[in-house]
Amino acid sequence: MAERLGDISRQIDADLTERTARLERTEERIRDIIAMQIDGDRSPHVAQMRKDLETQAASESASVDALRARASAPLELPTVQGLADRVQQLNALLDGGPVEPRREALRRYLKGGSILLHPQPDRTYIARAELLPLAAFLEAEAETPPGGRRRYPHLVARGGFEPPTFGL
Repeated sequence: MAERLGDISRQIDADLTERTARLERTEERIRDIIAMQIDGDRSPHVAQMRKDLETQAASESASVDALRARASAPLELPTVQGLADRVQQLNALLDGGPVEPRREALRRYLKGGSILLHPQPDRTYIARAELLPLAAFLEAEAETPPGGRRRYPHLVARGGFEPPTFGL
């Protein structure tokens, strides 16, 4: 989250610097044209150029104002309930359908994209994974399955599992 917020902040700062410089250059050109007009150049071409530059300056000024507002706006973080709702919606990954697309979708929610299986002496395994909760929150809204039944994914699970044999 901190990395993403830093990226956003740096991008806004860079955009603001670029737009402000562009606005300053445009305003300087407008001042030069005004000086030309004061010195007696009243041609329609110069007047139109001034009008175009003033329109451009107004647009750049609005962009600078919008960037400043965005930079100073309070950051809206997800609520605990919002995060909980998004995590609960992960049940769509556990319901039927082709396995490979569900597997790929689940990888986006897991740190390192994997679940580690730890064999136990009693021939069971413990599955461990680290959930990336913000990945779940940022994904598009998932559909609630028909009937509204929800399953809650567990990140640590125990169970019997027969290891595959490879004909050795």
